[in-house]
Amino acid sequence: MPATRSRKVVKLKPALPPPEPGAGFLAQQPIKVLQGQGTRRSDSTHPGHPRTTLFVTRRTKLGALIARAKSLVLDEGATELKLYALGAAISHTFVLLHALMDILPYPIAGPGRAGMWFEIRTGTTECKDEIPGKRSGLNGVEAMDAEGGKEEEDEGGKPGEEDWGDLGFFVEDKAEIQTRNKIVLHISGRKPSTDTKPKKKARPSAKKRKARAGGANASEMDVDPADDEEALMNM
Repeated sequence: MPATRSRKVVKLKPALPPPEPGAGFLAQQPIKVLQGQGTRRSDSTHPGHPRTTLFVTRRTKLGALIARAKSLVLDEGATELKLYALGAAISHTFVLLHALMDILPYPIAGPGRAGMWFEIRTGTTECKDEIPGKRSGLNGVEAMDAEGGKEEEDEGGKPGEEDWGDLGFFVEDKAEIQTRNKIVLHISGRKPSTDTKPKKKARPSAKKRKARAGGANASEMDVDPADDEEALMNM
């Protein structure tokens, strides 16, 4: 009997969302120097999408996503983060969103105010699974060898008739509709000041004023004994 081969379903990558312009960055924001030899800050591997676009999957660890998003906001001054997810990974985007809102040092505010706010957009996308035929993985010669090279009669066929359907690679695409989710996290931090006038120094705290006063009194009391004797003789 020929060995039975199980059909392996290959999940094809879904189409990426349409390209969007990159988010802005705060001006005059210093970029943290990356550590390690050969370390560099690269762009996104997805064409048409900037570094501020994060594609959340179930395989990507939450800690890595949090570290990347935090670095984009605090080190590079990103003012917007986009989180994309499909199907079962949608719950990971909400966990990531709430984690960032707790970690980032900005208050939660409404649109147009200094702080953080977010938008949630949902939709559907078509995903395809590639299902090979029962002879997929075998070429024509290997398929005949698997059958022992004998002529067989199938239903509706004749002896000696070549069944090309069993010898070729036939792939079936199974379409599936999945839910997609997009979360846009807006960060409106304190913008750098353009005022060049020198600002007044803030009044020191009571503790600092007391320390300064104590230091001045100590310097006044620190008098040379020879000067004291000379002052007594002149009296």
